[in-house]
Amino acid sequence: MCKSPSTRVLSACGCERCATRIPNFPKTAAGIASGALPTAPMADRFLRGCKGDAKKAAHVLTDSLCWREEYGADALRDESEPDGAPRAEIIQSYYPTALHTRRDRKGRVVWIERVGLCDPSIASAKRVYQNAAGQWEDGPTAWLRCHVRLNELAGRQHAERVVIMDMQEMNSGHVSSAGIALIKSMIALDQRHYPETLHALLIVNAPWILEKAFAIIRQGMDPVTLGKIKVLGSTTNASVHSELLAHIDVADLPDFLGGELAGCCPIHPRLRAGSAPVDGEATTTIDAGATRVARAALPAAAAELWVRSSAACAVTVDVIVGGAAAVTAASVGPAPQCFPLAAAAAEAEVELRVTSTNRMRSGAIFWTLDGVSEIEWEVE
Repeated sequence: MCKSPSTRVLSACGCERCATRIPNFPKTAAGIASGALPTAPMADRFLRGCKGDAKKAAHVLTDSLCWREEYGADALRDESEPDGAPRAEIIQSYYPTALHTRRDRKGRVVWIERVGLCDPSIASAKRVYQNAAGQWEDGPTAWLRCHVRLNELAGRQHAERVVIMDMQEMNSGHVSSAGIALIKSMIALDQRHYPETLHALLIVNAPWILEKAFAIIRQGMDPVTLGKIKVLGSTTNASVHSELLAHIDVADLPDFLGGELAGCCPIHPRLRAGSAPVDGEATTTIDAGATRVARAALPAAAAELWVRSSAACAVTVDVIVGGAAAVTAASVGPAPQCFPLAAAAAEAEVELRVTSTNRMRSGAIFWTLDGVSEIEWEVE
């Protein structure tokens, strides 16, 4: 058992490699020279992460301090990097993740990732975000920088975090070799630079395909970290729900995890999928060959109408705004389609007319319009 930081002080590593490397990072060198680095909480985390081996902990910690300056981790923590928030907004349209606004029962940060609804192409995309320097970052680079930013922001709030990964709608496309490689890079980064920050990782709505992926991902993981991971079934299962409630009050648990709180970790419209409404989508069933009509008051400002269908259900969409056709016979399937609507005169009505082109099977349609809730639509 490592001693507490108040009784055991960890200094920077004095090995030849570290002694040669430290001068390349002036802020780190100055912090070490003044005694400001490493901080006591940081030293304690690295000591515990290295199982009390002070020599190893000093080396790993010194390497991490240099990495922090090289990577710009402090700027991400302090929100002084100009790309931090804009990059996160772009990544959110690929990979929905967020620090929850509520804490767990012990005040820890709750970190939520809706993995099953992510776009797995992020793991191999070549041009995802153009930074302030004009350079394009590929998917893995941009995603990892966002991950580091969340680690830094979480660390400002609490030393530990509870991570919930929701695998709802996960399929074989999410377990590509590129995707697994990216997850393993993230795990290696966390174990190297953020030891002893994970209190628990709860993987919920886990499908069978995850077993194969997890068998690969867990290779090389620290046994202590593995002991904090629980792979659970559906959140509709009473035992899974109880496990979540052991960490988070039902009033603070997101509704998509069986709780009462709406609006948590929102999904970009283009990522919505599955046979159930996502994040307040309006929905109705549609019989084979039938037509359904939905009407609502159109917001005064320009808005985006997103429409999708359930699997194996193909439809055409017509949109009428203020009596004039805005969209005509557009084909829509399970992949969400966006129809931008211009600003309209006051009290204008939008009519969504959906016709099934499948003569054999019924299905469901789902849609959202900026500024209009699901209960404001009249469906016939």
